[in-house]
Amino acid sequence: KFRDIGVAMPLLLQLWMFTTPVVYPLSAVPQRFRGLYALNPLVGVIENFRRVVLQGVEPDFYSLAISAIVAAILLPLTYLYFKRVEATMADVI
Repeated sequence: KFRDIGVAMPLLLQLWMFTTPVVYPLSAVPQRFRGLYALNPLVGVIENFRRVVLQGVEPDFYSLAISAIVAAILLPLTYLYFKRVEATMADVI
Protein backbone atom coordinates (compact mmCIF):
# COMPACT_ATOMS: atom_id res chain seq x y z
CA LYS A 1 0.00 0.00 0.00
CA PHE A 2 2.75 2.47 0.95
CA ARG A 3 5.53 1.46 -1.37
CA ASP A 4 7.52 4.70 -1.25
CA ILE A 5 7.57 5.03 2.53
CA GLY A 6 11.27 4.14 2.58
CA VAL A 7 12.03 7.14 0.36
CA ALA A 8 9.51 9.58 1.80
CA MET A 9 10.27 9.12 5.50
CA PRO A 10 13.93 10.25 5.41
CA LEU A 11 12.89 13.24 3.30
CA LEU A 12 10.13 14.21 5.75
CA LEU A 13 12.47 13.83 8.72
CA GLN A 14 15.08 16.00 7.00
CA LEU A 15 12.48 18.70 6.28
CA TRP A 16 11.35 18.56 9.91
CA MET A 17 14.93 19.06 11.09
CA PHE A 18 15.22 22.17 8.91
CA THR A 19 11.99 23.55 10.40
CA THR A 20 13.35 23.16 13.93
CA PRO A 21 15.58 26.08 15.00
CA VAL A 22 18.69 24.17 15.99
CA VAL A 23 21.25 25.99 13.86
CA TYR A 24 19.44 29.28 13.29
CA PRO A 25 17.64 31.53 15.80
CA LEU A 26 13.93 32.22 15.81
CA SER A 27 14.66 35.78 14.71
CA ALA A 28 15.72 34.39 11.31
CA VAL A 29 12.13 33.28 10.66
CA PRO A 30 9.99 36.01 9.03
CA GLN A 31 7.49 37.57 11.44
CA ARG A 32 4.46 36.47 9.40
CA PHE A 33 5.41 32.78 9.76
CA ARG A 34 6.31 32.75 13.47
CA GLY A 35 2.80 31.87 14.64
CA LEU A 36 2.68 28.82 12.41
CA TYR A 37 6.30 28.07 13.18
CA ALA A 38 5.58 28.03 16.93
CA LEU A 39 3.32 24.99 16.41
CA ASN A 40 6.44 22.85 16.09
CA PRO A 41 6.74 21.44 19.65
CA LEU A 42 10.54 21.65 19.60
CA VAL A 43 10.65 25.38 18.85
CA GLY A 44 9.83 26.45 22.40
CA VAL A 45 12.21 23.94 23.95
CA ILE A 46 15.21 24.76 21.75
CA GLU A 47 14.65 28.51 21.78
CA ASN A 48 14.38 28.57 25.56
CA PHE A 49 17.48 26.41 25.92
CA ARG A 50 19.31 28.92 23.73
CA ARG A 51 17.96 31.85 25.76
CA VAL A 52 18.99 30.40 29.12
CA VAL A 53 22.35 28.85 28.23
CA LEU A 54 23.74 31.18 25.57
CA GLN A 55 22.08 34.51 26.35
CA GLY A 56 21.76 34.11 30.12
CA VAL A 57 18.18 35.42 30.29
CA GLU A 58 15.09 33.88 31.81
CA PRO A 59 13.00 31.42 29.76
CA ASP A 60 9.94 32.51 27.84
CA PHE A 61 7.19 30.50 29.50
CA TYR A 62 4.63 31.46 26.85
CA SER A 63 6.54 29.61 24.10
CA LEU A 64 7.11 26.67 26.45
CA ALA A 65 3.38 26.56 27.15
CA ILE A 66 2.58 26.54 23.43
CA SER A 67 5.03 23.66 22.92
CA ALA A 68 3.50 21.74 25.83
CA ILE A 69 -0.06 22.29 24.60
CA VAL A 70 0.75 21.22 21.03
CA ALA A 71 2.59 18.13 22.31
CA ALA A 72 -0.28 17.31 24.69
CA ILE A 73 -2.75 17.49 21.79
CA LEU A 74 -0.62 15.54 19.32
CA LEU A 75 0.40 12.74 21.68
CA PRO A 76 -3.05 11.21 22.23
CA LEU A 77 -4.03 11.77 18.60
CA THR A 78 -0.99 9.94 17.28
CA TYR A 79 -1.42 7.21 19.89
CA LEU A 80 -5.01 6.63 18.81
CA TYR A 81 -4.00 6.58 15.15
CA PHE A 82 -1.21 4.09 15.85
CA LYS A 83 -3.54 1.81 17.81
CA ARG A 84 -6.04 1.92 14.94
CA VAL A 85 -3.54 0.88 12.26
CA GLU A 86 -1.19 -1.23 14.41
CA ALA A 87 -2.69 -4.59 13.44
CA THR A 88 -2.18 -4.08 9.71
CA MET A 89 0.90 -1.87 9.77
CA ALA A 90 3.53 -4.59 9.39
CA ASP A 91 1.50 -6.27 6.65
CA VAL A 92 1.03 -3.09 4.65
CA ILE A 93 4.52 -1.61 4.83
